[in-house]
Amino acid sequence: MSKKRKKKKRNVITPFSKHKKVGSKRIAPIKQLPTKEFNWARDLLPEYLWINSLSDRGKSESSIIFNEFLDMLDNYLDDDTCLSGIISDFSKISNEKKELVLHENYNLVCSHFLNPIGRLLSLFPQTPANWLVSEKWLNSVEVDKHYELEKLENSLLKLYPGNDEHCGFIRTLPMKRLLIHNIDGLPPELKQILTDYPFNRSDKDKALIESISRMRVNIYVDHDTDISKNSFNWSQHFWRRNYELSGCRFTQNNEALVSSEVDKTLKFNEVCKMAQQDVERISLYLDAVMSELKIDIYEPSKDEVILGLFSRISRLCTVLLGNPELWAADMAGILLRCLVDSCICLSYLLIMNDDKLYDDFIQYGKGKEKLLLLNLQDNYPEGGTLHGEQIESLTSELGSGIMPEMVDIDFGKWSGKNIRQMAEKSGLLKEYSLIFDPLSGDIHGNWVSLKRINLTYCRNPLHRFHRLPQKLEPQLYLEPLIISGQLYNKIKELCEIKHSFPEMKDPLKINNLFSKDASPDISLSES
Repeated sequence: MSKKRKKKKRNVITPFSKHKKVGSKRIAPIKQLPTKEFNWARDLLPEYLWINSLSDRGKSESSIIFNEFLDMLDNYLDDDTCLSGIISDFSKISNEKKELVLHENYNLVCSHFLNPIGRLLSLFPQTPANWLVSEKWLNSVEVDKHYELEKLENSLLKLYPGNDEHCGFIRTLPMKRLLIHNIDGLPPELKQILTDYPFNRSDKDKALIESISRMRVNIYVDHDTDISKNSFNWSQHFWRRNYELSGCRFTQNNEALVSSEVDKTLKFNEVCKMAQQDVERISLYLDAVMSELKIDIYEPSKDEVILGLFSRISRLCTVLLGNPELWAADMAGILLRCLVDSCICLSYLLIMNDDKLYDDFIQYGKGKEKLLLLNLQDNYPEGGTLHGEQIESLTSELGSGIMPEMVDIDFGKWSGKNIRQMAEKSGLLKEYSLIFDPLSGDIHGNWVSLKRINLTYCRNPLHRFHRLPQKLEPQLYLEPLIISGQLYNKIKELCEIKHSFPEMKDPLKINNLFSKDASPDISLSES
């Protein structure tokens, strides 16, 4: 009996061998093509809010309402084109004809546009469709802000997936309209499938049209409208306005760390008590940072990196200060390098003040994540990571669709400089020379580490689930007592100067024990 051949696993993304080597980077094959990447949730999702507001009426009725309203507006365009139905397209009606549209079609505007979404859009004064939200209509209705924001949350949760059945229909309606407007250029079979969508067609046909629509929208946004040329003005306004309308929702924190109950001398116990008080000071200061620092919801990457690194530094300090058993040189030496590494990195970013460096930092981390995925896929398909991750979960982390294909792999340095050069630029050469370099251990606070350990998601759907400092218990990353306090004070002061961090009203006290007026001999040997 012949042995059955093992079925070869299909690649999830392009193998590592197909990536092009350019300097220290490995460029993904799709990035070598003339393609442009758009972020669905950030850049495109806000454009579909009106269409989504119609979907509660079912596919048939929402399609009729959608086309009736746009057919009416097409009559007022200055050229032989058609509107797609995305929010930004409503600005294509000339100023001279906007009042005419409202005067001649007031009832239709109310029933097809204002009743479904007008109350919500009244909260966003810079929407391209604000001319449709007339004073006459606003004076005739009541706008319950909290109710509208709750509805918006539900809408966003439906739209975030991007590629499921609901979003497939929502995203296809505009492209169907545009393609039918130029239907003469389509193959006959595709014409019929497109005309029938979403009715009387197989799942395979619907999937084909939805796939074409997702590809076409990038071309439309990039070339046929002014959306991308204006840096997605509507999407920027939408997300940043959400930050003004609704606050962050923080994850509940665990109880504060407490020192181990061991038999110590009185003097050592006093050190432990002061260290524990500093744990509380650091925690309260992180709360103050989260409360007072304004985050850019449309482009939060810079804030996320800074907050992630500062949260990591705070975490290392509080765990060490609250756990005397970790003051031992073997554990402290390894963990202190993590702290120095993060301090050098954050100091360098703040002092250089170059937005591109923050993106480079994140992309470097994503590349490492993709490399692990490719090692599993290409070399060890039956294996898993130390965290129990499989190929599917790692792919999901990198994003859906073509997102993993857009990630490059960089074997060099994210800043273009080695750690010593960065330390010299940021005034931490002494810390590098006496602490970082001599100690063994190779633990780096890259983007993957930050998002898994030091950042958590804001639970407010209106905030696009941006990241915030994590205060729940992650893995332990620790550092020595005295130097950690000195480094914390140094980096905190730099954040106050360079990134508008609030002043720390109650500074750390632990370093006072080691001043010239205090005993310099406090150590674990006193226990």
